[in-house]
Amino acid sequence: GYTRKLHRSNKMFTEILNEAGDYRGYAFNFAELDQYHFAQLMLQGRFATGPIEHEIVAGLSFMDTANDYGANSHYNNDFNGNIYRRQSFLVTRDIDFSTKGGPYKDRQYAAFISDTLHLGEYVQAIAGVRCTRYKLLDVDGDPQVASGYLNTAATPTLALIYKPAPYVSLYGSYVE
Repeated sequence: GYTRKLHRSNKMFTEILNEAGDYRGYAFNFAELDQYHFAQLMLQGRFATGPIEHEIVAGLSFMDTANDYGANSHYNNDFNGNIYRRQSFLVTRDIDFSTKGGPYKDRQYAAFISDTLHLGEYVQAIAGVRCTRYKLLDVDGDPQVASGYLNTAATPTLALIYKPAPYVSLYGSYVE
């Protein structure tokens, strides 16, 4: 899959300072281009070991992220006032929505597996693990400088589910 979002923002914010209605005002302008490439392969299966039924889900996933932030973002205390008085502030500067600012790139690979164990009519348990390799890629434009970050982590999932009726589930879970 692929998604792309170009975000252009031109907003005003105020911070109320007191009960009399005085405020500080901020103009906020920025642009951001977000692009994601992703893929996932998943296999599902069912089998039984004696009285215990298993639902297995296993798979691989990949995501590549590229964000490009606005070259001329603006966030300043541009105006102040009171909510009971007319505000005369007008934006007179040029607003730049170009996205040649700070790039950000990361890449993730993951493998996962989980087993839902049906332990009779009323009880289920889930056990799983996801192993993710995350890498922040070179963002300064110089491939000779090691500016990236790399980490690999295994994250477990455990859950116990009690179903006293078909429409009711009580559960506790642990997820990292």
